[in-house]
Amino acid sequence: MSRNVLRSLATLVVAFTFAVPAMAAVPTLAPVVEMVQPAVVAIEVEPAALPAAREGRRSLPRNGPSGPDSFFEREFGKHLPWPPGMPAIPDQSLRRHGGSGFFIDTEGHLVTNAHLIGEDREIRVHTADGDILEAEVVGQDRHSDIAVLKVELDRPVPYATFADSDAVRVGDWVFAIGSPYGFRGTVTTGIVSARGRDIGAGQYGDFLQIDAPINRGNSGGPTFDLEGRVVGVNTAIYSPTGGSVGIGFAVPSNTVRLIVADLMDDGKVERGWLGVQIQPLDRDLSEALGLDEPHGALIADVSEGSPAAAAGLEPGGIVTAVDNARVKGARDLARLVGLTSPGEEITLTVWRDRREQSITVRLGGWPGSGPSAPPASAGAHLGLQFGQDGGAGAVIEEVEPASPASVKNLLPGDRILKVDGVPVSDAADASQRLAAAWNAKQQFVVLEVARGPEVRFVALRLRHA
Repeated sequence: MSRNVLRSLATLVVAFTFAVPAMAAVPTLAPVVEMVQPAVVAIEVEPAALPAAREGRRSLPRNGPSGPDSFFEREFGKHLPWPPGMPAIPDQSLRRHGGSGFFIDTEGHLVTNAHLIGEDREIRVHTADGDILEAEVVGQDRHSDIAVLKVELDRPVPYATFADSDAVRVGDWVFAIGSPYGFRGTVTTGIVSARGRDIGAGQYGDFLQIDAPINRGNSGGPTFDLEGRVVGVNTAIYSPTGGSVGIGFAVPSNTVRLIVADLMDDGKVERGWLGVQIQPLDRDLSEALGLDEPHGALIADVSEGSPAAAAGLEPGGIVTAVDNARVKGARDLARLVGLTSPGEEITLTVWRDRREQSITVRLGGWPGSGPSAPPASAGAHLGLQFGQDGGAGAVIEEVEPASPASVKNLLPGDRILKVDGVPVSDAADASQRLAAAWNAKQQFVVLEVARGPEVRFVALRLRHA
């Protein structure tokens, strides 16, 4: 090859090199992850020993994530398809981990999911630096699925702060940290896919939907914004397979902040009671009542002797705002009232007789929610004991022999999806709905029960004394 040809090729290479723009550095989440990761913990939960009185009952086996019914062994057998010599599970001490959580102050208070905690459980917290600490329950709220724990510390710990979830937009980048399947400190990233999701988990549902991969064990862990502030607490996924399909749900941080403040005050959450039955509006009904657009909650009925009745609310009115916060639908009204304490006053904007008016209401406490309220004993009368495994509904853990449940062939492992046609979110929700049926003197309660892939309806007779 001649020298002139070589010189020409070199010129072309140099020209091409300068013609291609320099690639910008790929952004990384590493700095913010390093900042907040020490605040995230793994939660290990063990059930308390069963009393001797229960020995004759049929019980659901309690297998941890690495037990014989684990995801790993179902999918891969005894070993994962990893290189030879690598253990199937990195740390066998993770076998009982229930989920995740995070510190919220230097004094050892943590936030996690209520459905992980249950009652009378031994709880241990695994910190990022390897400490294993016994935890006590400060309080838990089943309606929001938020619990606060406390551990004793000999030194301050890193903690997470909350963002304003009302400012979070669909499309914002977020990342989650947790212990999916026992793999501590796992970081996944994605965006906020939707806001205000109702997933049938109680009447106060208002979830952020995220597409960052969330799996079993992420429950109770935080989802952060790019500044390292908590925008939500991961609580549920939608999945036909049991693994992440990119549809996860988090309790918004503003809701978490209110619940946590209540729990840290006295260990419980007291919700305000208005005393109305409400229904959603459609476009035709809104137009017929003189509203420009279908928004607000229509008052269908007012309970006698309720705060709503005392304030002069009447059926047919449409609540369009609570303390200037817009009410888009019936669920918004239930949420805004439920996040207000009994005894506090709220101002309702009500559309009635084709004009707007403001009505001040002093909220009461839920009837039967005081210390003298009867326990949720209907489950016991039916012969049922519920457990919680993180799935939808309430799993039956024990069935009393010769009970109504036993007669109808309900078995440990069956899952209660609905009570009288209303979806249940967890064991506490199922117990409360059964208690409501019992207190209403119903003769029967209809359960929608799943056993594996099959779903059936079962009518149980309530045995009133």
